[in-house]
Amino acid sequence: MPTTYRVLTIFFIVCGLMAVSACVPFRRAAEETSEPERPESDPESSAKEALDSIQIERDAHRRQAMIESFLARWPHSRYVAPCIAVELATIAEVDGSDAAAERASRREIEYPDDPRVLRIVAECLLESGLHDARALELARNALVMDRAGIGPFRHPDESPTTTRERETLYYLTWIRALTANDLWSEALAACEDALKRVPNNDAGLICAIHRRQGDALAGADRLEEAASAYLQAVRWGDPRNRHTRAS
Repeated sequence: MPTTYRVLTIFFIVCGLMAVSACVPFRRAAEETSEPERPESDPESSAKEALDSIQIERDAHRRQAMIESFLARWPHSRYVAPCIAVELATIAEVDGSDAAAERASRREIEYPDDPRVLRIVAECLLESGLHDARALELARNALVMDRAGIGPFRHPDESPTTTRERETLYYLTWIRALTANDLWSEALAACEDALKRVPNNDAGLICAIHRRQGDALAGADRLEEAASAYLQAVRWGDPRNRHTRAS
């Protein structure tokens, strides 16, 4: 019996060794033919595709996971700012404005030299209604930085129209922050400045400025003038009035 046992043991050991030996060539062949992971040929295109997918994702929790993956993979992409905008809106949707404001403060620390991110953070803080003074400071800094040409991804051959459109977005946040802090005269002065800079045929931006102007006038208890400003906003919102200043 012991002899039979030893024979069977040796037999199974030999079979096992043969099986392992047979697998080795296949494993080596697979290792030799598999290509190493290649770096992205165009990271910005990949980032843009990922952002597009994030923006159309309807499930908020899945969207959050996609955003975390995006920011981990492309932390210095030109598309970081719009991704953060979606992130803060999603957190506000899922967890409330306080949680969104807390995350916004984190992003401010991570991107202190990007006026685009600072403007988005300011908008988020204004939306929460809890940090108006801080939002005012951020909105002012973002506007100053942008007008001074500070920040990433500035194109040296940018057209004047594109520059004025971008500046107007910073003005709109600045005006909103001034109004939230009851600085009515400063807000109205900023509205006049913005109206001088905005491209004449950009109906959406002109409409938004007049709406902010109406808010500031209403806050200052100048109700008739506020109604007039709101009427201008409505006129610019009408597609038939998009190529001339509304009278």
